[in-house]
Amino acid sequence: MVRLEITVVVCTYNRAELLRGALESLVRQRTSGHLNYEVIVVDDGSADSTKQVVDAYRHSSSVPIRYVSQMHAGIAAARNRGVRESYGDWIAFFDDDQVAECDWLFRLVENAAAVDCVGGPYLLRLPEHCDLVLDQTLRSLLGENPGMQHEWNPPGSKVSPRRMVMPGTGNVLVRKTLFGQIGFFSEDRSYGEDREFFKRAQRAGARFAVAPRAVIYHIVPPSRLTEDYLMATAAKSGQVTADIDDYKEVLWTALRRLGRITLMTLPMIGYALLCGNHNAMLSQKCSLRYSLGYIAGVLRRSHALVLERVSGRASGQRDATAVTRSDDQPVMNRGTACITSVDVGPSAPGSDK
Repeated sequence: MVRLEITVVVCTYNRAELLRGALESLVRQRTSGHLNYEVIVVDDGSADSTKQVVDAYRHSSSVPIRYVSQMHAGIAAARNRGVRESYGDWIAFFDDDQVAECDWLFRLVENAAAVDCVGGPYLLRLPEHCDLVLDQTLRSLLGENPGMQHEWNPPGSKVSPRRMVMPGTGNVLVRKTLFGQIGFFSEDRSYGEDREFFKRAQRAGARFAVAPRAVIYHIVPPSRLTEDYLMATAAKSGQVTADIDDYKEVLWTALRRLGRITLMTLPMIGYALLCGNHNAMLSQKCSLRYSLGYIAGVLRRSHALVLERVSGRASGQRDATAVTRSDDQPVMNRGTACITSVDVGPSAPGSDK
């Protein structure tokens, strides 16, 4: 195994106490001599004791830790800042509300030889005395990804896009050169920017693999176990997925979702209501909200596409009329081609930022 240089990027915003647990798990990583790694904490404008927490670990840990602060600009901008500040050939993304197994980074690396992205599983760490029984629908809304718990393809092999399991930016290792090829995370998005990035990578031919033993635990606070939070998350997830995935795919999926609502979801909500099964009813209501959000997203996307085509045709007709009316003057097609390279950050260690 080639010795790799890795930068672990942790983005944070007003979560000093949770960040403490995340950093504690990161400085205890066992590398087995196969990798070097640094940790960059990108503080997205926190007003709490985030800097003091990072400074404490910087001074006590043998792992290089850098602190980068910026005005609050959102998670996508923070991740992009981490990539630009990184020294590693690979970027591992890690969230501030997680803790990692001690071999997490090594398990990602051992699957990285022939690919561009390696993802691992999220497992939920629920509050003590949690009364809510979570089925897979609710667990998925909270970030758990069962598709990452099994190796579904040999590293580098071709996988049908419909079977592709998208990694998440809380547990993924990305080859740094990929950012130079397809660009950074979209800062126009406040939600779903990670899915959009990996979809873009997939369309560009990036190679993916899964590391089932690269386990992290997502700390779930009680505030995320309420019906309001879960329902809102389901609706937003449906809309974002419909907005990002391939258009032809989402059209068929919307039809299937509509059939599922009629034949399965609504009858199951009624049955759960009759049985007094609150957990089952919540799960089905979240499934319904996801489907309705997905269908609404497809309709909104289709409407925008129609308007774009109508506008394009009208513009084309105006241009043709303008050329016809100015046939006594030469018509020139002027254009400028510009190819730019993407700066993905420093290539050699320097002083702390």
